[in-house]
Amino acid sequence: MQVGGRNMVADRKRLGPAVWKKKQARHSRMYEKIFKTKSGAPAEQRDPTVNYYCSKCKAHTDRKMEPDERELFWRHDHDEDIRRKEMFRPYHDFLKVFHDKDESWKWTGWDLIERIERWMKKWPGRVENYRCDDSYHASSDIYVFHHELRDYYWGTTFVYVPQCSGDPPAEWFFYDNHAKAFLKLLKSVVGKHKEKGDDKL
Repeated sequence: MQVGGRNMVADRKRLGPAVWKKKQARHSRMYEKIFKTKSGAPAEQRDPTVNYYCSKCKAHTDRKMEPDERELFWRHDHDEDIRRKEMFRPYHDFLKVFHDKDESWKWTGWDLIERIERWMKKWPGRVENYRCDDSYHASSDIYVFHHELRDYYWGTTFVYVPQCSGDPPAEWFFYDNHAKAFLKLLKSVVGKHKEKGDDKL
């Protein structure tokens, strides 16, 4: 595979970021960033390489990044780090306030629910709250964190806090494919209630 001379920056400028990311050439080559890093070395001393891999014939080769490529790579990595921190800021603050150092929950049940309700005032519009019942049919809460920016959506974290079961909160994460599958389930639940809900007894 004659790929050693290709320039990642030139490709990016010529094709645009969206097309460049999805580009597959003659051998279905894919760009992959590899970090060859000495243990404990700061980011600026890492030696990033560009790896070309063919998903058809399994051939691969790599080369060191050129100076302009390294500059683009580290600038992009820095920008992405800032964006990731902003996307997860409310959720990370939530964990900082309500988790112990061993990642266990400081409170549970109604005590935690009341504390979260007060905490949410710190993040207006960034955290959503929905009601449900726990295994004791006691009113409980699901807190929803959308990890997104104005122009980008990563996914959504859910935190379920039961009121009376005595269980610690549970967390799960949805990408859009998870949400689509779950939406089918929710629609079927609504349909069953319409068809034969308790008001039909």
